[in-house]
Amino acid sequence: MQQIERAQDGDSSADHSVQSTARSGQPRRVVDRLSAAEIRLLIDAFEHGTPKWKLAEQYGISESSIKRLLRKHYAEQDSVALRP
Repeated sequence: MQQIERAQDGDSSADHSVQSTARSGQPRRVVDRLSAAEIRLLIDAFEHGTPKWKLAEQYGISESSIKRLLRKHYAEQDSVALRP
């Protein structure tokens, strides 16, 4: 409540209680954090039976990022196969 009162009074010296926990300077996109060689190794490991959760843990990215990389890879493979 004190912070609200300070804000209403125009006191800018009050500490802000909300701060970003993101690491500054770290790339957010997976393709910026993993090299093409690492992505290829990740796909190979998946094709040889490594579970997605384990790959996520190993590469330090979320399981949804693993799924996205795999979908993109297989979609690209399908489009190459369909070309005349």
